Amino acid sequence: MFPALSQSRSNSAQNPVEISGEPRHHPKFENEYVRIWDVTVPAGDVTLWHAHRNDNVVVSFGDVKLRIETLGRDPVEGPWKFGEVRFSKATYVHRAMNVGTTAFRNFTIELLKAPGGANL
Repeated sequence: MFPALSQSRSNSAQNPVEISGEPRHHPKFENEYVRIWDVTVPAGDVTLWHAHRNDNVVVSFGDVKLRIETLGRDPVEGPWKFGEVRFSKATYVHRAMNVGTTAFRNFTIELLKAPGGANL
């Protein structure tokens, strides 16, 4: 059911890829303050285990049901709604399983540096 599981047998929570190596994350924009990834996970698909090394904001572009597995935490399964915005503090390793019937699309916006030079 989940094609990514067979794509990389060596991929695991203990051996994640960097976000740039996760095939469903596509770079869209970057400046000194943010890096934006365009992410699409088709229905029935799963991302590779990957690391988020920067705090980030995720903006969802559709209604979908996801199962999120994060290293060191219990899995979470539930709905994501169109226009929903979520913040996550780095660093974490996870994968997302689309257990719904529609594609999951989002922009993941990594926060690299605050304007004015303040650290994030």
